[in-house]
Amino acid sequence: MNSPLQHKALAIFLKNNVSGQVKTRLAKKVGHEKAMEVYSRLCTHTLRVAEKVNASVFGFYTSEKEAHPVFDEVHLQQGSGLGERMKNAFEFLLNRYEQVVLIGSDLPDLSAQLLQKAFELLEENDLVLGPALDGGYYLIALRAPQPQLFEDITYSNAQVLERTLAIAKASRLSVGLLEPLRDLDTFEDLKHFDYLIDSDQRTP
Repeated sequence: MNSPLQHKALAIFLKNNVSGQVKTRLAKKVGHEKAMEVYSRLCTHTLRVAEKVNASVFGFYTSEKEAHPVFDEVHLQQGSGLGERMKNAFEFLLNRYEQVVLIGSDLPDLSAQLLQKAFELLEENDLVLGPALDGGYYLIALRAPQPQLFEDITYSNAQVLERTLAIAKASRLSVGLLEPLRDLDTFEDLKHFDYLIDSDQRTP
């Protein structure tokens, strides 16, 4: 007999903070050391927010598991590309949970209220997306596996959100949208978050 599904899970995709492997576009302007510092502060902010959310929290790392008190479990991302890794994470978690919200670790404006809103929208929609200002999305949430949402998409370009919405429409999925926000990938993005440029200023 299968165990009953639990309700909410929050999945966080993180990179191990290794020089030359995080915020590479940003590093071209500020150097690898500063890029690592910025990424560390973003991860700290993300985990502080996750602590405030009423959900099981799962960390998914790129190459090596890292323990943190906020995580209920830690796993490695599985798959050859971002789409496949997200698809596999959803399939894994939706075997155990009714609702799954997946985020990255590069959103300075992430808040517990935003994550709560995502779960609320998921009560009435098949898919929830948080549009990023660069044309991608900073959050995706599902209540059933939808592998087609992650196929035939080239990530890190300005058509990711548009393409995902087109697939959702073709699949007749209802969609809830959060407010558009800026994630932090480039030096131009960093200019909008002065406190991350000056290490002596507050963390987000």
